[in-house]
Amino acid sequence: MDTIENTIGDYKKFLDDVYTNIKGLGINVSDFPIDHIAYRTTTKEKYEAIRHELSKFGTMISEIIIRERPVAIFKLDDPLDYKGMKISFFEILAPAKGDTFYTEGLEHAEFVVNNPLLEMINKYPSIDFYFNKSEINPELILRFPIQANVKFHELPIDEVIKLQEAKH
Repeated sequence: MDTIENTIGDYKKFLDDVYTNIKGLGINVSDFPIDHIAYRTTTKEKYEAIRHELSKFGTMISEIIIRERPVAIFKLDDPLDYKGMKISFFEILAPAKGDTFYTEGLEHAEFVVNNPLLEMINKYPSIDFYFNKSEINPELILRFPIQANVKFHELPIDEVIKLQEAKH
């Protein structure tokens, strides 16, 4: 039987690692929903193959160019279930020019915070967040050695897509 896990890998183990990383830093994310998880590819061909396979499990609602490479967002027909949390969106990233340090596979989870990002920075002053001040949806990024990385945003991905579409 064809399952999404056959395409993206063991997302439950990946999210276990994400939560282990977050807990290790002492960050409380109990009030922050997981907006989506992302899979990074190492070749354009693999990106296209994963994108094709994911079309069996959902609808691509956006594909835009970021850093000279395509990034696709899928709305899943059946949300991923992780310990009772439903994750309806999935992101695939093609390799960006110059990216040689990433491995292929599940790469990050994105949480929507219910406060301005600066409040999170102030709440956890000892944590070295990378603050990406993008125009539409700024993000705080935490990178970890086992590639179960975390991003925090103020807006969910479907709202970001609507803002991006309105801008063009």
